[in-house]
Amino acid sequence: MYHLNFLFIFTFWLPMVVSKSLRLRLSGHPNILGADVFRFNAELTNTGNEPLTLLNDPNTVLAPSWKTDIFAVTCRATGKLASFQGVSVRWNPPEILEDAQITKIQVAETIKIEQNLSSVYNFTLSGPGVYDITPISHTFLAISPAGSVESIVADVSGSHHMWLWGNTASTKAN
Repeated sequence: MYHLNFLFIFTFWLPMVVSKSLRLRLSGHPNILGADVFRFNAELTNTGNEPLTLLNDPNTVLAPSWKTDIFAVTCRATGKLASFQGVSVRWNPPEILEDAQITKIQVAETIKIEQNLSSVYNFTLSGPGVYDITPISHTFLAISPAGSVESIVADVSGSHHMWLWGNTASTKAN
C-alpha cells in the first residue's frame, strides 16, 4: 500500500515540474538564384511546459533587422565562410530590460522569423555552391515571472543547406 501511495504522488507531481526549453530549426527553399534572395526561416518552438517571454537579443535569430553575425555560413565546395558585412552589437539586458522588445511563445507554439542574409554576408570570395548554415548562438534570454533574466539553450536540429548559384554579390544596399 505504501508503494502505491508513493507511486500515485510521484506520478501526479512529476508533470507539475516547470521546464523551459526551446528547439531551433532552420528551413527554407534549398535553391536560390543570387545573393539578393539568400533568405530562409528560423523556426523557434517552445518545447517546455510554460509560456516563454524572450528578449529580442540582437545576437539571436529573434532580431534579424539588426544584421548581426548570427550564422556560420560555409560554402561546401571551397570550405570558406561567407564574409560578414553587418554590425556588431554590445548588448546588456539588465540595462535595457524596461525598453526591450520581446517575443512571447506559448507552450508547443512555433514561430517563424525570416532571416535575410543578402546584405549581411558577402558570398563573392566563398563562391557559388551549396552552403551550410548553422546558428552561432542558440542561447536565448527569457524573462521569468519574477522579472529576472534567465538563459535557455535551444536544441538545434541540424544545419540548413542552400544551393547558391548566379550572382554571389548582393546588389541591395546595406
